[in-house]
Amino acid sequence: MSGSEEALTPVHTALVAVDIAASTRRTNPARVEVRSALYRALNEGLRRAGVGEPGAVHFEDRGDGALVVLGPGFPKNRLLDDFVPGLFALLSEYNVGREERLRLRVAIHAGEVLFDERGTAGDAVESVFRLLDSAEVRAATSLALGDLVVGVSAPIRDGVIEAGLPGVDPASYRPVTVEFKGTSFPAWIYIPGVTGPSPQPRSGPVDGPGDLLHRSILLVDIEDSDSRPDDVKWRHRAELRSIVFGAVADIGVAPEAFTAKDTGDGWRVLFLPEVAKNRLAGPLVAALVRRLVRYNDAAAPGERMRLRTVLHAGELLWDGSDFFGSALNEASWLVDSDELRECLALRAAPAVLMVSDVIYNGVVRHGYGEIDPERYEPRLVRAKKRDLATWVCWLGGDLAGDRA
Repeated sequence: MSGSEEALTPVHTALVAVDIAASTRRTNPARVEVRSALYRALNEGLRRAGVGEPGAVHFEDRGDGALVVLGPGFPKNRLLDDFVPGLFALLSEYNVGREERLRLRVAIHAGEVLFDERGTAGDAVESVFRLLDSAEVRAATSLALGDLVVGVSAPIRDGVIEAGLPGVDPASYRPVTVEFKGTSFPAWIYIPGVTGPSPQPRSGPVDGPGDLLHRSILLVDIEDSDSRPDDVKWRHRAELRSIVFGAVADIGVAPEAFTAKDTGDGWRVLFLPEVAKNRLAGPLVAALVRRLVRYNDAAAPGERMRLRTVLHAGELLWDGSDFFGSALNEASWLVDSDELRECLALRAAPAVLMVSDVIYNGVVRHGYGEIDPERYEPRLVRAKKRDLATWVCWLGGDLAGDRA
């Protein structure tokens, strides 16, 4: 892969942006000293959270602060229930007896990041600094008496805090609306000892019980399977397995990078975060429809398949036998939604793809490689009394690459 291709491969990561409060009031020698203290605290806090291997974290210096980008497989809950408490404890230790305390603003976010020879780029990087530098987080830092103010974004709130894991108290995170250049977005602020109790770090292995694991979620379902005779259902089940597993193999995803589960008249495939989502929304979708078109061309008219497919991503839990969590629930609602069924009925295409807001805004709208954002149309799905923003794309022979 060339350097330019690598630069256009988004990687899903957690990001931590840090800034030293009131740095400009210090003398230059004092700034050097607190920068050193900052990096010691960051490194020790990450070590306590389970980041110990070289290369598992990427640092970018920002003068009086830093950007920390975690590896794609790092459980994001460790940032809130290990890293933040550890950082708070380290700051408290450092500040004992000091007249001028080291106080930090911290922003935590997650999203797709691009890497090149100069560092990082992308919406996620810009978003974490918008949050860090927002008037709301700065005001909280000015008003609070503590050493640490933490702002978290909606992906962290939705994927981590609302999961209700031990060590993370949702009530400690106060909602605010951040205004930035004419736009606004929601955020949540936590001030240890002010909006919530002083945190206590937990300990345990990374990817241990109770850790959240990011996965890309592909759901594929055969339309009108219930109306087919049992012998046709049997052949369809076998053929769909071949289509799904063959498509995954076509794009070079290693067997250890995904898990698959038979859902009766469909399949659920969960991909490790190291598998770039643009590979799923682009080459994988093309391979899937290519194999489907080939099957339908050879099948009897009454045995042709039409597929509903969904691509989503989020934080999941593992209970020792299977994955579960809100992201998986949402993907299941989408694949069974009336809106997706209606979309498939609208056109004669062999398949329709529905992508979640996470996939569209993180990957599709940027037009990586084989992805054409112009093919997608917005759809609002009403599920479980919630409105879910999605986009749909009809999949046909033009995507298959071997058929007009």
